Amino acid sequence: INGYGYSSDKVLARYFGTTRKTIWAWSKDPDNPFPKPIKIGKNTTRWLNQAVKNYIAMTLKEDVKETLAV
Repeated sequence: INGYGYSSDKVLARYFGTTRKTIWAWSKDPDNPFPKPIKIGKNTTRWLNQAVKNYIAMTLKEDVKETLAV
């Protein structure tokens, strides 16, 4: 995933090693900061790649903080 453009649930599921259903669950969970999808057409919904990259960076920072706190 680069910082430009959009990705589908299928691409994100492959990237994170999970299922499309999990990607949707993450995006609908109010306690999970995973980005919300953007509807870009009548039957087309995608995630902004930059938002996904920001989520990954934030998650990595939290993991490092937890590791250092131990």
